[in-house]
Amino acid sequence: MSKSRFGSLQGPRSGGLAVLLALVVAGCVGSSATIGPSAAPPASPAPESTLLAPGSFGPSPTPESTSPVIVPSTPPSAAPSVAPSEAPSTEPSAGPTPAPTPFAFGDTDKATGLKATMLQVGDWTATTAPTFDVVLTWKTPTSPDTVVRVEGITKCYAPADVTGQDCVTPTTRFAGKTIVLIAHAPASARTVKWTWPAWEEIGEPVATDGPHDFYGIIVTFTTGSTVKVVLLDSSQTCPGCAY
Repeated sequence: MSKSRFGSLQGPRSGGLAVLLALVVAGCVGSSATIGPSAAPPASPAPESTLLAPGSFGPSPTPESTSPVIVPSTPPSAAPSVAPSEAPSTEPSAGPTPAPTPFAFGDTDKATGLKATMLQVGDWTATTAPTFDVVLTWKTPTSPDTVVRVEGITKCYAPADVTGQDCVTPTTRFAGKTIVLIAHAPASARTVKWTWPAWEEIGEPVATDGPHDFYGIIVTFTTGSTVKVVLLDSSQTCPGCAY
């Protein structure tokens, strides 16, 4: 009877022991996880600056705003206006300035073939005033012993109250102080030349050399004691005329 009592008590005790062991193991596992305050996870170390090797790529840049950019539209340019071409000028183009030509000065003497021409050199637009180049020629006499003189008369010998009279004539008797030698040459040269400053308006005189106004120009042919006078040019009296 006692054996069966012990036997009946053995089965339940082993089963309870197994349950107890299971609870103890479970308690140990749970207590190891909950003992003490929870430890915070270690902070991640700050990233150190990274040196990029040549050719390597760093982190992608943060994309900027992707808002669309509005570009103002450019107004169309106006078409260039075409100016009407000018009509060709019908005026003739100015050619080269013609060379000045000599003109007659004074009268011609038939007996000697004496004549004079004058040529203006230069013009009045230049800084230097032009000149008159005068050339006197004759046919006779041609003897080398004959001297040809061109003389200017600085006085009008005609009466001042008479109009239209020659100031100088071939027969006028001249005072020496009124005679100015202009040029001279031997008759054999058959020509003589001289230059005067050009003039535009000098009044009653027929010519001027600057210091002297000439009321007559005479040419003398002197051979020994013989003198032949030829009147080349003379001014005329004009009382009351304004110059």
